[in-house]
Amino acid sequence: MRRIAGRAIALLAVLGAALASASLAYNAWRDSNVSTIAVSRLSDLEEVFEVDASGLRLKNPEFLTVCFTGDYVHALEDAQAWFRADNTRFRRALRAAGGRADPFNGNQYASIVLLSHSSALILQLEWRGGLLLGNLGCASTAVGDIQIKRYQTNPTIKFYLPNATPKSPRGPGQPRATLCQEKMERLVESIDDLLGKQVLKDEFFWAAMRKYLPPTGCTADEVTSTLSKSRFLVEPRGDGAGQWMRLTNGQMGILFRLDKETGKIDEPQLITPDRSFS
Repeated sequence: MRRIAGRAIALLAVLGAALASASLAYNAWRDSNVSTIAVSRLSDLEEVFEVDASGLRLKNPEFLTVCFTGDYVHALEDAQAWFRADNTRFRRALRAAGGRADPFNGNQYASIVLLSHSSALILQLEWRGGLLLGNLGCASTAVGDIQIKRYQTNPTIKFYLPNATPKSPRGPGQPRATLCQEKMERLVESIDDLLGKQVLKDEFFWAAMRKYLPPTGCTADEVTSTLSKSRFLVEPRGDGAGQWMRLTNGQMGILFRLDKETGKIDEPQLITPDRSFS
């Protein structure tokens, strides 16, 4: 019996080592499909683009789609629609980029994302360098150069993506989303993803709230209708003009106060295992 038990333990050790090796190999392969370039000045883009006074011309014709985004994981997910003819190969690039990427990308960055069928290149623009995105969305690289706009009164440089589709495409016949709706939709998508994956790190939830929770500019109907799409929405609590809105899986979550008359959002808080709200 001891001999059998010993063999079983040895076999488990071998299997564990094999799984660990396979995991390392997969991670190495995954990360080889996505690369990131930090961009703090215009010249940093010359590795990828031909740069002139009026625009950026892509050097590598293998990239088929360009996305302007402040949250590049969502841009990669949205861009799947561009690759339906070869979705299997493109899915690898999505998995790769999603594996390495920080879902909230920090408040100091926006990103230009280039996509081929099998790889992704993420160019992170540091706002302190005066490099800004003039619009958000995705477009085929065939539409032309990325446009550059300079200002005489300050050193800011803005990039514009011609013919960009919205980063969160809406269904046929639906009106274009307001800025409030876009941000609230991103909040719901991000929080639902974290709650569904049972993430317990406070900073991920706070990052999502900092990035997507608009303090002003919303109507109460916009907020409540968008939150209703979350599978983690809990029955609102409150009386009078104030109402507490909660997204939670019973362990982690977020809540904030919504003014039912003005649509103002304030007092964002985090629900944690040791700080629940009834």
